[in-house]
Amino acid sequence: MTKYELEQRVAKEVDEMTLMHDVLMTRVFQDDPGLVEYVLRIMLNRNDLKVVSSEVQKDIFARPEHHSVRLDVVAVDENNVFHDIEIQRASENFSFKRMRYYQSSIDHNNLGVGQKYSNLPDTILIFIMGFDYYGDGQPYYRFRLKEDLKGRVAPDSYVWYLLNQKYVDKKSMFGKLMHDFGCSKTEEILLPRIKKSVECCKEGEKRMSVEEDIREMFKPELDQARKEGREEGRKEGREEGRKENMRETVLRMKENGFSVDQIVLATGWSKEDIEKVK
Repeated sequence: MTKYELEQRVAKEVDEMTLMHDVLMTRVFQDDPGLVEYVLRIMLNRNDLKVVSSEVQKDIFARPEHHSVRLDVVAVDENNVFHDIEIQRASENFSFKRMRYYQSSIDHNNLGVGQKYSNLPDTILIFIMGFDYYGDGQPYYRFRLKEDLKGRVAPDSYVWYLLNQKYVDKKSMFGKLMHDFGCSKTEEILLPRIKKSVECCKEGEKRMSVEEDIREMFKPELDQARKEGREEGRKEGREEGRKENMRETVLRMKENGFSVDQIVLATGWSKEDIEKVK
């Protein structure tokens, strides 16, 4: 991949990306707890929700032999409820076990040594799905820990949401938000607050940072292309060296009086190629 080809791919990636892309989502919500609060209020239908802190791409490290996780967007509200917003574009990569692992990792990370279990904050996991998981056309699917007999909800527990990004309803705030998460053209974004932030990243002062993130994303592919290019160059160099050595051999044989037929038998070269050597 040439530098020109890389820049073409980067520009195309930025132009076509939506908020369902990790890079754009990260840059849009980075250092903007007000925007995180705005989308959480819409997602959870909670106009009273107040975010006191937020973070993007939060790493939760496990032991070296265990799997670590990176949370897309996290927020803590004034009631110390921990919110995690994740993007899930492809259905084949989704598993409820991922949600289960994220939940356990968050809990492990939020309970210090010597603290009581009662100190664990309530947790809300929100997965924005690029597909309708159950195919029922619902805006979202909500999960809580319940007992089977009477459906009683376990207190001080967790809540999981699967949001249907394909939900169509441009009259509701939720429907507009889901539309905007899947919108690549800024002029078609419906919510002004979202539009302003996306424009800043795709067309304004943050675009250079977004492009740099995309270059970094392409780096393994670019490194592989460069490695293959170097290997091909070395291979071509070795082949050229062999040809040059053989040319010198043919020249010496001609100088020593060998016939063309003899040189053909010795080198495998054609008569035409041998005759060209002078």
